[in-house]
Amino acid sequence: MKTKKLKLLSILLLLLPLCLFLGAGCSDYEDIPLKYTKCPCDSEMSLIEKITMYEILLFDASKTPLSEMKKLSTRGERSLFISYSPETDSTFFYSFTKISNFLYTNTGHICNFPGEAKQWEIPSTGISVSFSADVFEACNGLPSSGSVQTYTDDVLTSLKKHKK
Repeated sequence: MKTKKLKLLSILLLLLPLCLFLGAGCSDYEDIPLKYTKCPCDSEMSLIEKITMYEILLFDASKTPLSEMKKLSTRGERSLFISYSPETDSTFFYSFTKISNFLYTNTGHICNFPGEAKQWEIPSTGISVSFSADVFEACNGLPSSGSVQTYTDDVLTSLKKHKK
């Protein structure tokens, strides 16, 4: 019996590097194909930064109110989440950070959120995603009110949806 267990363990150990190398069946995430598309704008907007976010909750705006999204995604003094509205096909990345008595808010309009998201079953508690994006000055957003409230246009460069 010990030889069978040892043989099975040996096979698993031999397959592990291959699995890690190929990434096949080993990932907890599904890579979502994207088209790099900037938001429509009359002029060229400046790149502000490139961001990468891990384990961010994605919500369906028709199922979960913004206040609940904020509450469910709060970690310490910060709340990060994506709100997707299938009805209007619009998506926003929200970042709320409390420092002292100020709440700093960034609302990033995601310009190239994939259309296949309409087919996703997103519960009211959200699903976990990770993403990278290029963050640009907002072209058609509301004017920023100092450093407390900012608006950006975000273009996803990668999107990974957590597998159930």
